[in-house]
Amino acid sequence: MQNSLPTFLIVGAARSGTTSIYHWLSQHPDIYMSPVKETNYFTRDLIGREGPGDREFIPFIDRAIIKSLIEKKNSIFFDYLLY
Repeated sequence: MQNSLPTFLIVGAARSGTTSIYHWLSQHPDIYMSPVKETNYFTRDLIGREGPGDREFIPFIDRAIIKSLIEKKNSIFFDYLLY
């Protein structure tokens, strides 16, 4: 399993438009957004011994890696068909 940290965070107060940003970004084919909008990565109540939210956060990263590999494979295959 490859561990990875978030590449960016959507930060904002309640009712500041973060849900809209989440939905807009999730429509982009090259961006993987966690299916859970609030992963609580930095929530103090959920921090375990392994680090800030790692146990709950790592499954989302694994899906992102798999999706990225599948998309890269498909685009390479498509490029091959064009030549």
